[in-house]
Amino acid sequence: MMTAGRSTMFRLYSRTTTTTTRTKRHLIAFYYSTQSSRDKQPNKKDDLQHTIQMVQTYDPAGYLPGQLLPTTQMQEGYYAVRSFWVETGLRKQSSLGSIAVTSPQEYLNAWKDGITAVFDDNNQDKASSHPTLRLLHSLRPHFPSSDPFLQVLQARQYELESPQFRTLQEVKQHATRSCGNLLSLVLWTGDKTPTTHPYSHQAAQCLGQAHGLVQALRTSIPVLSNTGRLLLPQDLLQQEGVASPRYLLSALSQGDEVGTAALARVVERMAVEARHSLQKARQWQTEVREESSSAVLLPSYALETYLDRLAAKQYRLTDRSLRNVSWMEHAQCSFRMIFGYYNRTY
Repeated sequence: MMTAGRSTMFRLYSRTTTTTTRTKRHLIAFYYSTQSSRDKQPNKKDDLQHTIQMVQTYDPAGYLPGQLLPTTQMQEGYYAVRSFWVETGLRKQSSLGSIAVTSPQEYLNAWKDGITAVFDDNNQDKASSHPTLRLLHSLRPHFPSSDPFLQVLQARQYELESPQFRTLQEVKQHATRSCGNLLSLVLWTGDKTPTTHPYSHQAAQCLGQAHGLVQALRTSIPVLSNTGRLLLPQDLLQQEGVASPRYLLSALSQGDEVGTAALARVVERMAVEARHSLQKARQWQTEVREESSSAVLLPSYALETYLDRLAAKQYRLTDRSLRNVSWMEHAQCSFRMIFGYYNRTY
């Protein structure tokens, strides 16, 4: 490539030996300008690297499962879908690719327009404005429609508009909308449809709900601090006698053992629901193995690791050590995923 470039430069220079120095400089500058423009053209490798980086940064537990998928196409699908989910949840962005935004609502609207463009051949400019959208567009023939992506965006819209979940059932419904289709979409990129691989898709939906419940627990404190939004459902808080959840989720609550214990019971009930969804997904282990889809469901181990850590901390979300994951725990979780990969379990 470099040899061809030098050859081109030499020919350009030779043809201008009788011209003025200014003309020669213009020709050389034009060459480098053209070469630079060509180098800046987006390519699939860079787009994939962007999605991997987003997952590593904002969803580190979700990185390794993507590396263990059996085909390059499914790896691309995994990181594209996972990055889409991560990026649509960010709230302090000033742009989406080349599109400037001034508020979380504008940012979400830009994603809605982008997803619409991904599935619209007459509106490709917006689909090409962002690396995640470009990667999704390259995988479009494998996706059933734009509906699963729009469901995620509807869940994100709800997050903007609602200050708190009213019921546990509402949390579960939201978890299904926001996370339920993520692994199913990865199955689609491997040409595994609900018709040909029904058990895999059922397990993926259950794991998606478990993922959403765990995410609500894991992010309860940072979301409350950054947005004022309470992720613990109102009905459970009332049933357990938690009158001031925002206070109990802050550092000010230290010493309030009664209130902290009541809040822990709420957290435990949500954790039980997450484990139930996880166990439900695992009831199809044999069928999923026969459908050769176990690798897609490896994120289950990351969910279970968090739930185990939460139980060890007696379901106290304010325990600082809950957020500090040791290298040993990271290693154990990674080992379980790799072990599951080789044994085709999840």
